[in-house]
Amino acid sequence: MSSFTKSTSNLFLTIFIGLIVVSFLVTGYGTLQGTPDTVINVAGIPVKISEYQREYQRQTEFYKRIFGGKDLTRAQIEQFKIKDNAIRNLVQRKLMVRISDDMGINPSDAQIKDEIKKLPYFLTNKVFDINKYKQLLAANGYTPSDFEATFRQDLKGQLANEILTAYPGSNAYFEALDKFKSQEVKANIATINKDALKSYIKISSTEVKSFLSNKENKERVKNLFNDRKASLSQPEQLRASHILLRTEPDSDLKKIKAKAEKIRKEVTPSNFAAKANKYTEDPSGKGKGGDLNFFARGRMVPEFEKTAFSMKKGEISNPIKTNFGYHIIYVTDKKAAVEAKLAEHESNIARELIRANKADDHKKLLASVTKELSAAINKNSKSSINRLVKNYSDAIKVENEATINRLEGAGVELNLTGDYLKDIFKKGSTSSHNWDEATRVVLVEVLPGAPKKEAQKPEDIEQTKRTTKLAWGRKFSQEALKELEENVKVTVNNNLLR
Repeated sequence: MSSFTKSTSNLFLTIFIGLIVVSFLVTGYGTLQGTPDTVINVAGIPVKISEYQREYQRQTEFYKRIFGGKDLTRAQIEQFKIKDNAIRNLVQRKLMVRISDDMGINPSDAQIKDEIKKLPYFLTNKVFDINKYKQLLAANGYTPSDFEATFRQDLKGQLANEILTAYPGSNAYFEALDKFKSQEVKANIATINKDALKSYIKISSTEVKSFLSNKENKERVKNLFNDRKASLSQPEQLRASHILLRTEPDSDLKKIKAKAEKIRKEVTPSNFAAKANKYTEDPSGKGKGGDLNFFARGRMVPEFEKTAFSMKKGEISNPIKTNFGYHIIYVTDKKAAVEAKLAEHESNIARELIRANKADDHKKLLASVTKELSAAINKNSKSSINRLVKNYSDAIKVENEATINRLEGAGVELNLTGDYLKDIFKKGSTSSHNWDEATRVVLVEVLPGAPKKEAQKPEDIEQTKRTTKLAWGRKFSQEALKELEENVKVTVNNNLLR
């Protein structure tokens, strides 16, 4: 973020957070309050054990689907930080509820009931079904009063978030941002990932053999492998294409289903791609034959996943219904799950541990690569740049003739800070820059001449303005929650948690 935008957004945030934190301090939150089943207290708002268990279960089910429905081991639960993620999600929800209280947001009982009646899983033929409502709540451990109380809090949090994301900037403010953004230079930009560069320190087979001959080292390698086994293993995956006919709450489902069934009679493995390009209403699949590439369990909605993973390679499904609409699925390839074995990874893990103790070698290599790459981008020598990128592909990233604007830099991935941008635009064209950070080295060579600009259509300008407002609104909301987490005391009763 540039220093200009950072200072203005921080002004809004400081005022807003100041008011909220004062409110929290007045309320008080010294000890765990609430009923005996309260497991977390967020600025006076209790989280019951049943809420925690549901969120914990939601997190667990997500990872179980990724690993083919198998129960997670204790090591996997710790590795994926299931408990911490569940607590964090609940804390953020309660913070948003507390913000809604201070904003005076209090939906009426009638509004709560109206919103619940719109939820699709409680509808039968587009009409709220009281029996389905009670059955689904009972199946998930809710009473109607408990669910409505939880839903009230969720709705309050949602409304508060909508207000927060409506970033408080006038048209004049965003016009000033656009003016700032219009200041551009062209540059070659290179980054060197220090940690990734370690993998290029050469370790001989003799060093690995000697390292593993020590029982303590061998045990270290084994423990590290066990910690990483889940991520080193390959879960079952499949590749599929699909044709999607979208449905909306007011859609004629019978008509759309009939159309899907008609298309199903037309498609075969040989013509599926052409038919998908013709019929699918999924923008990401249009022009790609409906291809979804490879995916593991947990990536798709449950109905789609269940059907796809039950199919054989080359099969085409009948139309299935999800919240998105009707899908016709064609499974084009499958990869079986592959469990990682210590013997296959032992040498690489040993090399990693050996490299960790070669600080001097790492320092020399970093200095050498930085010097070479700096000279290459300064001379704009594409052959030298390409050679270095090829030799250190995992550590070096280069953007040739990239556009840098004073507001956003050169994009999220390159992450040029406000101080860097200030320095770049102060020195102007044909200037060289080298920044040594904790995790990377950043090299920038500003080139002569301005980037080419295409004239924007009025509708594109308006769309950019709307997108900018939304982006800054989301950032404002995220920073508000982050600031509150740092200022608000959260009490956790670990004795009641898993």
